[in-house]
Amino acid sequence: LAAPLATKRDKTIDPIPFPVSAHSHTCFNWRDIRNPAGGGAEWYTHQILKRLCAKGHEATLFTSGYPGALNEEEIDGIRVVRQGDRFSVYRRAKRFYETDPERYDVIIDEINTVPFM
Repeated sequence: LAAPLATKRDKTIDPIPFPVSAHSHTCFNWRDIRNPAGGGAEWYTHQILKRLCAKGHEATLFTSGYPGALNEEEIDGIRVVRQGDRFSVYRRAKRFYETDPERYDVIIDEINTVPFM
């Protein structure tokens, strides 16, 4: 018998079901899950990066800061780097990337209204 189809509510669905060799990923997003203004997109991004880390990948999330935020921390294996505010984060992200462009194998540019790169 065939396995039943998984539903969106099935928490066991692996969004990365295929074998992938370990890579270093960086993701640019203007908010992270601890940002008080964060929402569903930030949660989704976090879940994907967390699952990549669980599969042996290195993941860095570059995002904007907010009052009381740490400049850098690790959340669920994800290195979270916060620089700038909702406007200057785009310039800071470019500078961050340009300091060591060979470090990352995969770049994820999450576009809200303005692309990072």
